[in-house]
Amino acid sequence: MSQIEDGTGSGKLAKVNNENRLLVKAVTSENQHHVSEADHQAYQMSADIAIDITEQDLILIKNTSSTRNLIVTFIRLEVASAAAASEDAYFNVEIGGDYASGGTASVPINMNVGSGTSADGEFYDASGAAIVVSGTWNQIDRTYKDDNSYNKHGSLILPKNACLKISHKGSTAAGQAYCRVSFYLDANGSN
Repeated sequence: MSQIEDGTGSGKLAKVNNENRLLVKAVTSENQHHVSEADHQAYQMSADIAIDITEQDLILIKNTSSTRNLIVTFIRLEVASAAAASEDAYFNVEIGGDYASGGTASVPINMNVGSGTSADGEFYDASGAAIVVSGTWNQIDRTYKDDNSYNKHGSLILPKNACLKISHKGSTAAGQAYCRVSFYLDANGSN
């Protein structure tokens, strides 16, 4: 078996197999886990509202960090009654626009328990008062509630001052709508 020596002259060697490939050992994990462990910058927030016939915003997230992108990795949406899950009720996931007023300021939970790090941003839920928004919003996803549960995977990158809004439009005033958002703050693509 051949060996490659570290170019710094430290004497460290890397083993190479007979196909001239480095022999390596890898430990893999989701990037959100790595950011949580190494940087203490993985967070989660949730909200719930009593369903109304009108469209109601559950959560609004605005990244205010000048050094970190806010990367949404997972959105979970659910309703708690069959009436609220009728075929013409849905959740809206939108970007753009801005926060205007209302809602209740929320503090996302750091997923590295015991960490004193808090998320840079503005975070609101509709637990105490309706969220009022301004500007133009662009729908990136909509889910109708015929299956009573929905999980949105994938990374949505929010640079400074970008906003994410999640709302529910009901066809009945019965039941509860639930929303959970998982995200991390990344030093503009450093991880």
